[in-house]
Amino acid sequence: MKRNINHHKSTERGTTMARYRNIESAYREIKANDPDTCITRYQLQQIIRSGKIPARKNGKCYLFDMDKLEQYLSS
Repeated sequence: MKRNINHHKSTERGTTMARYRNIESAYREIKANDPDTCITRYQLQQIIRSGKIPARKNGKCYLFDMDKLEQYLSS
């Protein structure tokens, strides 16, 4: 059974791809943008595994939209 999944986001300039990341790459991106952040890898794991933001398990790692994570963290 195939699912029709729309990974594109509409913007004023057109359609862009969602920024899917795994926990490690999301953590590195957050750390690069804010070196003094208090967010840890473990906290990111707990947010993802608890279902607070939508994620898909791909093998052993979770993939999620970085924009949704940033939105969650800023609320």
